[in-house]
Amino acid sequence: MPFSWGKIIALIAVAFVYRSSAVPATPLGDVNDAVTYQVSNFSLGVDPRFDMRVIPLEDRPVRPMSILLTALEALSTVALRDYTLQSFPQQLRFRGPVSSEVLIYVVPVPPAVSVLNEITTQCIYYGVANLAEDNLFVEAKFQCLWDNVHVADVNIRKKTSVRARDINSRATGSTEALGEEIQTEYGYLDDAPNIDVKTVFITIMNAIKSLSLEGPTKVMTGLLHTDPGPQWDASIIYPDGPTHRPTRRQPPFLKYRYVVASMKPAQEYMVQHRRYAELIFKFVVDGVYIGDALLIKGKPDRLASRNESSVATA
Repeated sequence: MPFSWGKIIALIAVAFVYRSSAVPATPLGDVNDAVTYQVSNFSLGVDPRFDMRVIPLEDRPVRPMSILLTALEALSTVALRDYTLQSFPQQLRFRGPVSSEVLIYVVPVPPAVSVLNEITTQCIYYGVANLAEDNLFVEAKFQCLWDNVHVADVNIRKKTSVRARDINSRATGSTEALGEEIQTEYGYLDDAPNIDVKTVFITIMNAIKSLSLEGPTKVMTGLLHTDPGPQWDASIIYPDGPTHRPTRRQPPFLKYRYVVASMKPAQEYMVQHRRYAELIFKFVVDGVYIGDALLIKGKPDRLASRNESSVATA
């Protein structure tokens, strides 16, 4: 399936772009060994009242893939809920063919008994992204702040470190059962360059975080891309036009939540094929093809020199 990089780059010049990153800020409170990050309102849906502290437990190392796999699973689970609703204390674990030595659990700070899904989503993403950027794969606590108030903790712990009372969990407002049959077809782009494994995880998790904050029913329109920031050499493009997103006058439409639901399986596809590289996603809902996404190496504005490319059959 051929597509024109020239057309994509031309459209990007006038497209609304999602962009999100974490920048240093003045520490809020006296917390030993805490690194504080302020989340600026760079992307639609990020509330400027959100902030967080990352507290790494540097004497408790964890296998990098355990953190990345479990964080991706946790983020995917929370992101498919309505971000305006709240969840009770919950334990999030990786369920897959390989083992993970960690759990992620979310605990509201009393007197609160639940935490907004929007806060949990951002806290998981920005906390893990900053650990990965520092190449610091250890147990950690992420303190979630709202209007400078400490409202919840997201904890990464080895399974042997989690006490029995942390195991019980329940959630409210979940839309994990999407109600439609969503199928995503994946394939490597022709001559696709490989992408660093850690970069793939952070790029996919950034997309989940950014798109989930648009809400469970919003339809994707126009040309967009999600970008985890200059320190990560990859991004995801959501091209429009008849070649990549057919015009539809009746459902199913390409909703943000369909794209969110496709992200974790993309990583599983690359594991299955033992290669992390540029990838195309083809979204099919109830048997109807409704659009594409492209995981690419680099940033969209660096692709103008690329010639025609086509998708390799998987």
